[in-house]
Amino acid sequence: EKKLGNTEFILRLPSAIAGSISIIMIFLVGKKLYEETEGIIAAILFSFSYTPIYFSQEARSYSLLLLFTLISTYFLLKLLEKDNAFGSIMYVLSIIITIYLHYFGLLILFLHGFIILYHCIISPLKRCYFFTIRLYAPVFIAYLPWIPFFLQHLKRGRIWIEEPRADAFIDFLLFNFNDSNLLTLVFIFLVAYSLIYTSTKITHTDKLKCQKVSPAVILILWIVIPFTTAFIKSQVSAPILTNRNLIILLPAIYLLFARSATIFVSSIGNIKKTKEIVFLSLSILLLWQTIGVKKYYSSPQKQQFREAVEYIITQDKRIDGDSVIVGYAWSVDYFNYYFEKHQSSKRVSFIAGQKADIENFANMIIKNASPYIWYISAHKIPEQGFLDYLNNEFNLINTKDFLGAKVWLYKQ
Repeated sequence: EKKLGNTEFILRLPSAIAGSISIIMIFLVGKKLYEETEGIIAAILFSFSYTPIYFSQEARSYSLLLLFTLISTYFLLKLLEKDNAFGSIMYVLSIIITIYLHYFGLLILFLHGFIILYHCIISPLKRCYFFTIRLYAPVFIAYLPWIPFFLQHLKRGRIWIEEPRADAFIDFLLFNFNDSNLLTLVFIFLVAYSLIYTSTKITHTDKLKCQKVSPAVILILWIVIPFTTAFIKSQVSAPILTNRNLIILLPAIYLLFARSATIFVSSIGNIKKTKEIVFLSLSILLLWQTIGVKKYYSSPQKQQFREAVEYIITQDKRIDGDSVIVGYAWSVDYFNYYFEKHQSSKRVSFIAGQKADIENFANMIIKNASPYIWYISAHKIPEQGFLDYLNNEFNLINTKDFLGAKVWLYKQ
């Protein structure tokens, strides 16, 4: 931090780099599973769709999780094709990083184990058991230090995540396709068409080179196993299923779209003659959806912590007295990072937003004795009972709404 700093640019840079490399990796995975055409279509989807772009600009782990999901899957496919020491090392390292980045990385590990088992059954690898142990023993050893924390986290009760609805998978598809009903329906149509079409015709490209595992089976397992596991876990205990957690499935969705589109075009014409038109048309459609419809670069897309803090700093100079700032978020650091960056002496020193916080809040206000109270919430919505207390006990001067955030100014 001392050398590179902690500016937003530096904090978001790893995600941006990971997102860029992921474009190359999804192409390589698509080419490994099928042909170059499928890899290019999947890369176009990844390059111009809202969701990958959004998470490539987040100072969070999701873009890195996507990248290492792709890297580990790529090396697994290469190992199933031809076992070698370099591929084994790269797979082990990449899957260890995946499971440490996010707990949903464990679902990718489980998926890979299932694919290996499936492969061993229908097309036995030489020394299959040794192959499996050689890959997973070092992964287990590397994860041992974190297992106590993992078990502790499993015991946590319900947090902010709600139980998934029956249409959770449709909602996830919309999440992958720019919240576009049109693109989602196109995906469903293409997949349905390709399943019907390929049920009567089997082509050599429907098998991995040098092995008998169908790429379609791999992609379907990639989607079904993690989603079903997360859905069942969310029903029987604490919910964990969110669209962003399921981002590990995004490559499989895009690759399935790419393969289905290739089959559709090939069935009505010559894909080699029309693929440039397909590439260009898909790129234009996605750019129109992301830039024109979603207005990604012309309207706010992320929760406006910075803008809410800037508003308080600017308006605080105009009031005729001291003020105290109370916040409601997962941590005061979410706000204080921006107060510090704007070289303001102001800080959020107290978190409150539930009825249970009212007594401590009242004591803090009495002790502070400032005539003005700024209240800022972001990432979390205050309970109505707490807001009713503020509105009944203090005079509301002003409010300001932001995307995912809100600011109130009260006077005693």
